[in-house]
Amino acid sequence: MKIEEQLLTHLFNCRRVDLYAGKRTLTDEQMQVFSHMKSRLSQGEPLQYILGAVDFMGISLCVDERVLIPRPETEELVVCAIDLLKQGNGSQIRYVLDLGTGSGNIAIAIAKNVLNSFVTTVDISPAAIDLATLNAHENKLNDKIRFICQDMKIFLKEEIFRNKYDLVISNPPYIPTAQIEQLPCDVKKEPFIALDGGEDGLNFYREIISAAHLLLEDNGCLLLEIGEYQAEDIKKIVEASGKYQECSFRKDNAGKQRITIIKR
Repeated sequence: MKIEEQLLTHLFNCRRVDLYAGKRTLTDEQMQVFSHMKSRLSQGEPLQYILGAVDFMGISLCVDERVLIPRPETEELVVCAIDLLKQGNGSQIRYVLDLGTGSGNIAIAIAKNVLNSFVTTVDISPAAIDLATLNAHENKLNDKIRFICQDMKIFLKEEIFRNKYDLVISNPPYIPTAQIEQLPCDVKKEPFIALDGGEDGLNFYREIISAAHLLLEDNGCLLLEIGEYQAEDIKKIVEASGKYQECSFRKDNAGKQRITIIKR
């Protein structure tokens, strides 16, 4: 669907086909909103922020400048997580930890698709936690998700003495700091904190991999989304830790290694 068509279907609250099935005319008020939307687009603002929503695995989520926009690649990460969580254990509760939850897309999709799941989420941004909580409430899943606003590093150090999880999952910031200025204009409108992975883009992976083995149940899994050129670096970090049985990768629909499965 073309961008202008997406703006119009949003304004008219209709399907694309309805735009052409009968003559539709913008009211003066709608015309003003439409012009404002196009102005925001021309300034590089992401379409999803302008529409205020995004579809993620068939789930409608509110998004704005507080959070990273969920991508299709992350849907593949979640599908992998769902497959792993549904293996064995019958109706036993499956406990999941989602690190860096952002809009809550990963947690909400897992909670919706794995009926016997309970997800704990962590994010350093109070604004992101507010939006994720709203999204969980709107999708009637707030009773299956716990939201924690805390620095991930601090949480990981404290949580190893409290709880264990069947799955730890994260799509952390992984873009090297120096490369952020080279990103497309609309991507640079997203929160810097949700993009910046440190000097080499691997800061969060080091933190997560060093702690996750202490948080996982026996035979539990750590599931990570990674940058398309980071597989070898991730493998080296896992091997250097000496705490895991296996590290494997799955390719996304574009044939790039974007999903890491690390078994305790």
